[in-house]
Amino acid sequence: MKGRTRASLIGMTLGVIIVTGLGLAVGIELFPSLSLSLIGLTFGGWLAERRYENGQSGNVRDDAQSV
Repeated sequence: MKGRTRASLIGMTLGVIIVTGLGLAVGIELFPSLSLSLIGLTFGGWLAERRYENGQSGNVRDDAQSV
């Protein structure tokens, strides 16, 4: 599995778990809580991809300077 895909999957999984858990802890029923977890899925994937791109940008600069 490539780094970008792995980062996205981990971020999306954590987003679903965190949002569903918080929804259940607050007292929201399971179905609405799972609906909210779709927002967590989207946000977690976006966050993971953003972190991955930020981590990769330094390597591109180093490669450009070494050439």
